[in-house]
Amino acid sequence: MMHLRRVGIRYRAGVLVTSAVSAVILLAGCSSSGGSSSSVAGPASTGGNGATSGSADSASSSQASCVAAADAYVKPWEKVPTALPADFTPLASAPKPGGSIIRIVNGSIPTDVESGQQYAAIAKSFGWTGSYIVDNGSVEDLNAKFQEAISEHPTVIVMDGNPLSSVAQSVAAARAAGIAVVLGAVLDEPESVPGFAAGENGGPVYKTLGVLQANLFMKASKCTGGVAIIGLNYPVVNVGIESFQATVKAKCPSCSVTLTSLPAADIGTQAGVSQIVSLLESHPNIKYVYSIVAPVVDGLASALSQVGIQGVQIFGQTPDNQAIAALQNGTNAWWLTQSADLDSWMTTYAALRAIEEKKPVELVSNPVAILTPLNVPKNTTNPPTYPTDYAALFEQLVHASS
Repeated sequence: MMHLRRVGIRYRAGVLVTSAVSAVILLAGCSSSGGSSSSVAGPASTGGNGATSGSADSASSSQASCVAAADAYVKPWEKVPTALPADFTPLASAPKPGGSIIRIVNGSIPTDVESGQQYAAIAKSFGWTGSYIVDNGSVEDLNAKFQEAISEHPTVIVMDGNPLSSVAQSVAAARAAGIAVVLGAVLDEPESVPGFAAGENGGPVYKTLGVLQANLFMKASKCTGGVAIIGLNYPVVNVGIESFQATVKAKCPSCSVTLTSLPAADIGTQAGVSQIVSLLESHPNIKYVYSIVAPVVDGLASALSQVGIQGVQIFGQTPDNQAIAALQNGTNAWWLTQSADLDSWMTTYAALRAIEEKKPVELVSNPVAILTPLNVPKNTTNPPTYPTDYAALFEQLVHASS
């Protein structure tokens, strides 16, 4: 079981802003074996044989209310962010020159590798050096690469997605060596500087993304749809999935939600796509597929067409080039931007703030845009990042010289 502090949420113009509230919820983790499936839903349909006119009218009214509520929830997010969240405050002074930052990336996840590639340029902008090390996705290799990073005596080590418990000894070794560690996309809260000094894109962010995705799904399906969530074996991802499921269950009795998980090794492979196709073949009521990261569903639209399955709406977060192309040609429905470039700057900024303030820092805000076939940029193959001038804005925050 995992524990997560409950968060209060407010919004403004597409920028996620969260604030902690003292309460606790319990989260059950997904199986690491993959391929499992479960359903969390209300009844698959309302009305039926023998339904009275009154019950039909009641169902119609309930559906209309559900759609109206989902539409109202989504509306504040429809404008893309043009600024960083207000709680991203400037450093008091520029970072001391000569520092270094190393990112450990999971080689099985292309967007993770892409994020790691950004650190050299980011660090250079304020007089540091940046690099990345690739692990094979196993906890054993992750810790081996963590020790390798420590041996290079950097100022900061960054990793994403693996909980503190999986690298506790490595983080303790980093603390003893005077190194600040940033853990992105985890439920754990930062503890000390040096040591686990900063976190970003964690539970509060994923919880809100799950609620937003649920409302987008209910709006698009007119509160009558069936959706398959393709999960990954990361605790923070489970928070988003839990919030999606809970929102749909509470708001849409005519909707159905089916959860299946893929092992990391199947991400971006034909084997992974085939598992999703098989799921949809056996569940013809499912017309929506929600993927946490784009590589999971790369090629899915084409594979569905080949087997004669039509009308499936594919959506998710963290789009890649193929997801952008799929939006442009209308074969995907929508994607929430979670840019690898922006994430690299966020972890760097969090680390620099923690070092300067000499206390742990957790970023609970994240600029998010909803990309659809109607608003996706037409003149690019790369996922856009919002705000578009994010690099310049972060450079201002850290007083970068370039």
